[in-house]
Order: sequence, then C-alpha cells, then structure tokens
Amino acid sequence: MQSTVRLCVCLLWLVAVCVGCGGPPNVDTVHVTGTATLDGKPLEPKSGGGEGGGPYVGYQLEFVPVDGKDTFATNVLSGGKFELDLPTGKYKVTVRSYDETGGGEMIGESSDGPQQTVEKTIEVEITGSQELKLEF
Repeated sequence: MQSTVRLCVCLLWLVAVCVGCGGPPNVDTVHVTGTATLDGKPLEPKSGGGEGGGPYVGYQLEFVPVDGKDTFATNVLSGGKFELDLPTGKYKVTVRSYDETGGGEMIGESSDGPQQTVEKTIEVEITGSQELKLEF
C-alpha cells in the first residue's frame, strides 16, 4: 500500500513538472481585416509610373498594444484594404506613409498638389475576428 501511494505521488510530481516546463502559454490570435481611410477616402498605394513619374507611395498600419508589448504591422493594399492576425486587446493604430526612397518629408507631387508624409494614430479594441473600418 505504501509503495502504491509513493508511486502515485511520484507520478503526480512528474506530471506537474512536465506540464510546468511547457514554456510560455500560446497567445491566441484572431484574423482581422478592414479598410483604412484618410479624410473619408480609402488609402491608396500609388506608383509614380516609372522614370520621372515620382516615387512609389505606400501606407503601413502599426498596431501597438496599449500594454506596450509586441508591435504588429501590415501594409495597406489597393482600396485601403488590410489584413493581419492579432491577439485580442486594445491597440493604438498608427498609419504612416512611406516612399521608395525611405524619406519622411515631401513624397512628390500629384494632381492634388504636394503630398506630405502621413502619420496619424487612433485607438481600437480587437475582441475577435472582425472587419475594421479605420478612419484617420
């Protein structure tokens, strides 16, 4: 009887040690899609059209949890569409424009006049797989 009790205690201890050594818990993520707009118009990547046509201009969304942990980013596609996988929680979302030169000042001329680098931030809460409409 004593050996059976000892065996059970040893097995329980071994199971506890093995389970405890599993590393950090996995963080579940959800698939988020959406549209990003600026002043009511979808953010639209633009190509300068080749030699002399100006630089390529794109947009990136950066999702930073309010608790300050990992940062997640994705590029904005045609029509302002984006998608990425995120853990649930509250985020500060920043949109940044960029050009092929990597500069942060003027990014060329368009029919709308000079295009300035965009950098605006909003807050969102991710509660599950969802479609977001981000207005900057």
